[in-house]
Amino acid sequence: MEYLDFDIGVSPGESGVYRIKVLESPAGHISDQMTLSLDAPAIADFLDALDYGGPASRAGGREAPSANAKPLQEASAGFGKQLFVSLLPSEIRGLYRTSLNIARQSQKGLRLRLRIDAPDLAALPWEYLFDEVDGDYICLSKFTPIVRYIEVARPAEMLSIKPPLKILVMISDPDDLTQLDTDAEKALLTDAISNLVDAGRVEVTWLEGKTWESLAEAIEAEEWHVFHFTGHGGFDEESGEGLVYMCNEHRNSVAVSATSLGRLLANQPSLRLAILNSCEGARADRTDLFSSSAAALIRRGIPAVLSMQYEITDQAALEFARALYQKLVAGMPVEEALRFARFAITMKDERSLEWGTPVLHMHTDDGKLFEFDVAGALFGDKANEVQPHGSEQENTAASSSPIADHEMSSRTQQGLQILHNKVSQFWIAGVLERSLQTFGLLELGLDDMPVMVDNPWGSMPLAEYEKIIDVYHNRGGSMLILGEPGAGKTTTMLALAKDLLGQAADVATRPVPVVLNLSSWSAEDNELSPWLAGELSLKYLIPRKIATQWIVEGRLLLMLDGLDEVGDANRAACVAAINVFTVSSPTTGVIVCSRFKEYISLSTRLNLNVALRIRLLDRETILQIIDNAGSGASGLLAAIQKDSSLLTLAETPFMLSMMIRTYQDATPEKLQTDGLQTIEMHKRRLMEAFVQRQFRMVATNV
Repeated sequence: MEYLDFDIGVSPGESGVYRIKVLESPAGHISDQMTLSLDAPAIADFLDALDYGGPASRAGGREAPSANAKPLQEASAGFGKQLFVSLLPSEIRGLYRTSLNIARQSQKGLRLRLRIDAPDLAALPWEYLFDEVDGDYICLSKFTPIVRYIEVARPAEMLSIKPPLKILVMISDPDDLTQLDTDAEKALLTDAISNLVDAGRVEVTWLEGKTWESLAEAIEAEEWHVFHFTGHGGFDEESGEGLVYMCNEHRNSVAVSATSLGRLLANQPSLRLAILNSCEGARADRTDLFSSSAAALIRRGIPAVLSMQYEITDQAALEFARALYQKLVAGMPVEEALRFARFAITMKDERSLEWGTPVLHMHTDDGKLFEFDVAGALFGDKANEVQPHGSEQENTAASSSPIADHEMSSRTQQGLQILHNKVSQFWIAGVLERSLQTFGLLELGLDDMPVMVDNPWGSMPLAEYEKIIDVYHNRGGSMLILGEPGAGKTTTMLALAKDLLGQAADVATRPVPVVLNLSSWSAEDNELSPWLAGELSLKYLIPRKIATQWIVEGRLLLMLDGLDEVGDANRAACVAAINVFTVSSPTTGVIVCSRFKEYISLSTRLNLNVALRIRLLDRETILQIIDNAGSGASGLLAAIQKDSSLLTLAETPFMLSMMIRTYQDATPEKLQTDGLQTIEMHKRRLMEAFVQRQFRMVATNV
């Protein structure tokens, strides 16, 4: 499931009124004020009811009440409705419903990301938001997951790993605290994921020691992907910070603050998820947003933290762990895996409200924490070994039996699907779609330039705004894309890649488009094939031997970006290598992108079927795009209508996008260009203003 984001920011105001703003949504931006319609006693009563009467020992297992199930469900729905109308006042509610419709029309979900900077509100169970129109809790729908989003400076990247998913489990039971049944806790988690362990998709290591020292040794000794803690947690009222309890050498309790735990876990760069199954793990102090254990771990660099805001019964914990890990190893984003785990709890006991107990804190733009390198597991390490030409192994493979050929065909199909997914996830979802967030995919004009390639594909004129996919098919499958800096060359190529990936998915025999950047080409690279195999191995984790085989068999459609980024001394040799490759290999298509200026300086032309040059944006298109950007760009619109130099600066999508973002809410007077004689001077002023704006944004968020 792909998601669009509906980001809500809530910050403290005065006299019990909070400022609420939609920071991002498919339908635009809006701000309003929020007053919580529940009084403090009503909140306290409901939270006590959710906690089933307060803390209970897990030693004998905790049971959810049955006698009061219906009244509690009714109270929960009523509480959730009031939370919903408080968080989404009328105008914002309308924007939410419009965004939901846009997402549904795009066959996507709408992720509700809560950025609550008011600590007293952050402590509320927003997971119980109830939409009366849909008649259900928001977070139980696969189309509307809820995450607590925390803005931090440290970026989080998706981790590519070979199965199994490695989980480090620590069960802490100090003798001076209420005793846990550690054997039962261990049996519960073992039972939950035994099928995944048996299938080799998950590996669980149970930490023998109970001290922070033993945890530190384990963290630094091996690579882990998930840390799962079960035990006692708490909250230090004096420091205003969450904590967990570990043992000392005498098995008495030692309070480990969330900050200390975060520092410890941050020593393992591969760790992407922490699960805190402890009391009060999600509780926050009313004066410090980062005081809860979960938020403190996020601040230390853990991309996602799942914690429990109330105690959870054994049965619910079993269903939760089973469903969560099942979906994580299947490659689901963590918020979608959590939604499935919530649903699993309700399916086991529809009267239970424990599905709202887990709280997800994140600081990733996408909940995709892991990318499983099934290729590495599928082909094995030996696939990367380079055999000498004419070796016994190579000759044996060439004369393999029909059965072996059939097995290789099946394996190749699996491997190509893995490559297909990686190109889709990184280049399309990660690069193309994010680049289109400013004003979508533009229909850029294309000009045919047959003199820019050798052996051009006829001299048919291009139709006005002919789509790039049609040019590709009508001109024989290989092309050169030229343009000015920022004109949209890479975006045009990736839009073509998206269409071709869809066609390759429908027809298994079509070559898989693969995007590579030529910037790494050097003087040592004489032939294209070895360089391609090396890039596929390095960038896509495809074993070199397998990559070489796919190149020889013509299973790839090469999309080579950045010819202009090759060093001046090596660019001609790179063109020559591409030309040799196109006439000697069975590859059905090669697409190359380059800046126009760097390409025309070459004496050698590429041997491709067609050359296209991307047109600059015309005045009408520029003004329409700025007008569509909203009221914040009105000053830019007024200035650009009067100043032809600003209009010239905006002729490429990249510069226009930067101008719209940098000159938000600027007045026409502020954008006067007196004294700026050249376009380069205009660019310099724009870059300086952009950098200053970024610094202001960072300072505001610190």
